[in-house]
Amino acid sequence: MAIDTDNLVNDFVLNTKAIFDENMRSLNIREVFTDDVLIIPVVPSLAISCIGFFPNRITVGRTQARYQFDFVGELWYYHSNISPDVYRNLVMARAYKISKHILENATLNGWLTAKQAIVRSCSWAPRLRSGDLLASARIILLASYNTQITSS
Repeated sequence: MAIDTDNLVNDFVLNTKAIFDENMRSLNIREVFTDDVLIIPVVPSLAISCIGFFPNRITVGRTQARYQFDFVGELWYYHSNISPDVYRNLVMARAYKISKHILENATLNGWLTAKQAIVRSCSWAPRLRSGDLLASARIILLASYNTQITSS
């Protein structure tokens, strides 16, 4: 069942996180964060954040307007500290598995009803976190949510 907090940004992040909660072991993820934190206590982990949204008015009535909110999410897969034993293809293979899981659960926990989420890109991106350079991948997620807004 979809999580509803009365805030679409929080709903987007929490429902995206929810699709990973029961599959962390099979995806080899130890922790899922609902923001891009600076200190990563465990790896491999995933950090989910909303980096933008675009409201588009679809129809306008006398007291109601239908909007489509296009959300842009950024997911960071933190694999491990960079070392001679960490290879880019290994990190990208794990990021592919995460991206595929998103596509297999494209309604984001049932939150999206009209359209499905898509993975826009996935790229290798080493990142400084917790004072170390981490072997990481950046996944960009797009999701469109339709809603009605009533005015007085």
